[in-house]
Amino acid sequence: MTVALLVACICAQTPSCDATSNKFLKWIKSIDANAVVDKPSTPTSFANCNDVWKVSGTCCKTAELKLTFIDKMNVIKTGWTKFIDGLVKVKPLSERLQIISANRDQVKAALVIA
Repeated sequence: MTVALLVACICAQTPSCDATSNKFLKWIKSIDANAVVDKPSTPTSFANCNDVWKVSGTCCKTAELKLTFIDKMNVIKTGWTKFIDGLVKVKPLSERLQIISANRDQVKAALVIA
């Protein structure tokens, strides 16, 4: 019973929207300052947030948070695309390196002569 009351008290607390003490809010605010609010509010545009934060409120503007998430995922996707494109360019070089490593003595002899 004591544990149940303690959990109920913790869950019923209003969240702090202080971005200086909350690392997640600080990070989101550094990406999009408009995505974080100063006082908890009840979300309206994102069903999952409505369900999770319907009692205590949220420190994020759900529409902006969703856009920030999409933007961040696009940046990550672009990074992976560049990485894969780089691997495609390295493949022909790796085939040459395999040939060279298979003929090390020949390559050494050519380097010494030159």
